[in-house]
Amino acid sequence: MVNAVKVARKYQTFLERPEVLGYQQAAKKFGVSKPVISTYLAILNRLPTSFVEWLENCPDKLVVAFFSERRLRPVTRIEGDQEKVNVLRALLNQCLGELEEENQALERLRALLETEVTPSDSEDSSFPPPRAFRAIQLD
Repeated sequence: MVNAVKVARKYQTFLERPEVLGYQQAAKKFGVSKPVISTYLAILNRLPTSFVEWLENCPDKLVVAFFSERRLRPVTRIEGDQEKVNVLRALLNQCLGELEEENQALERLRALLETEVTPSDSEDSSFPPPRAFRAIQLD
């Protein structure tokens, strides 16, 4: 899972080096286009600082995957801080809904697996016996 803020910080750090002349050089270095560099830097510069810091340090991979560059790009183009916050809140609610659905699906899988019959140690079991492993010493 790619953290959009961490990618943006990587680009920003490279661009801050004194020998780097601009976005074209950064794009060439990272094998992306200039608009990609610009889009990621917009995430750092145009989104609320508190959100950027939170996402940068977020340990939840599913949440990081949800707040991808593709999903954040339209938010960077919104004028006005309050409007951006409102859209981020809506995205947060959408993320929470998807995570809840994911958790419900995982709980259904857990219940399904708990109802599965485990193989018994009896001889008439259709499962093959466990393999015996031997150690072979080579000279």
